[in-house]
Amino acid sequence: MGEQMTSRRFAATVDLVEQGLQELSSVLRPNAVDEAHVVPWSLLARARSLFDGIGWLARGPSEASAWIVLRSLADLSILVAWLRLRIDLHPKLWAAESWRREIEEVLPSFEMRSAKGEITDEMRATLELKRRTITEARALAIAEGVIQSRSRSLIPSVRARVQALGTPAARDAHEILFSPWSEWTHTGSGSLPVRIEGSRVSFDEGAPRDPVQIRSIASAMYAYVLAELSMWLGLGIHEGCDHLRESLVNAERDYAREVRSPVPG
Repeated sequence: MGEQMTSRRFAATVDLVEQGLQELSSVLRPNAVDEAHVVPWSLLARARSLFDGIGWLARGPSEASAWIVLRSLADLSILVAWLRLRIDLHPKLWAAESWRREIEEVLPSFEMRSAKGEITDEMRATLELKRRTITEARALAIAEGVIQSRSRSLIPSVRARVQALGTPAARDAHEILFSPWSEWTHTGSGSLPVRIEGSRVSFDEGAPRDPVQIRSIASAMYAYVLAELSMWLGLGIHEGCDHLRESLVNAERDYAREVRSPVPG
């Protein structure tokens, strides 16, 4: 009985925090965005989309789907904090890295079309501009000690970004959500729910985790992203976000403690 009461209190807290986050983020829909702030507003839209998706998936039949999207939200939370760490440098490197990957992926097709005469002078000029930008960004990243000279990417790995941030929130996002839930988690041999007993083979999906816990983690992660973007954009909602996240931390702590030592019914 005590554990059930605790579960209901925890679920009620998660409901209230989700409502609070929706109210905070609902006012963050600008009619126009200046060029200097396109990146943080775009990241905010992506975070809101992931948060809404996790809330829907957590109530559905597939726990794995919710955790996969949670991993994306964890990745985004680390990225946003890292970008804000040096707003004068990191967003430039991040944008240039996007161009580097784009060129790497489309270049074979580009060269094939060029041989057929399908590439215009304007397209060539755009490609050359992107290449120069990437070269300049790489030199800057190396000079500033963001990456090593032998690095292929223009931005550090997720683990290196977490180390650069050095915050408990970033470490938790990486250790709990990002690192353990890689693509290998779902396609590696250890991920297959197969149990072999003699000549019998059975498939065991396992019991789904409490969806309220999934929603709680998503809310805490979303509150963290909102707080970071609020400070980046000067929106003034970061204290409210931190308060909601602290409410979740306390509720989760009480829930875990009381589950371990349930009150007799």
